Amino acid sequence: MRPLDSVYHLQIPVTDLTAAIKWYVDHLGFAETWPATDRHAFLGLPHGPFLMMWRTEDPERANFTIDGETFPVVLFGTRRIHDLRKNLMDAGVPITQFQDEGTHWILKFLDPDGNMLGVIQDSNQ
Repeated sequence: MRPLDSVYHLQIPVTDLTAAIKWYVDHLGFAETWPATDRHAFLGLPHGPFLMMWRTEDPERANFTIDGETFPVVLFGTRRIHDLRKNLMDAGVPITQFQDEGTHWILKFLDPDGNMLGVIQDSNQ
């Protein structure tokens, strides 16, 4: 017996909830799944867990480091990584990595709050 069924949602910190919702909707295609409160919002994609945003003034962000290199906590899947990279670059979004890893492409970038996000695409797509 497995005690868990799924990942329900992931959480990230943001300073301006309204601006963050707009950015994720406009640049990444999220949809607001429930009306936001003054403290948090739930966003969704067609597949996978919800992305929950918490409004905070605390400086911590949803990243971690290994040997000084920053890694994203969240990786999204896509079949349009090259289009996404171009759209993000056109919008002035800081891209920290874009490369072919052999079996898949990796794209890493920062949201306006400094949360690093990752996107992965199988190389055969």
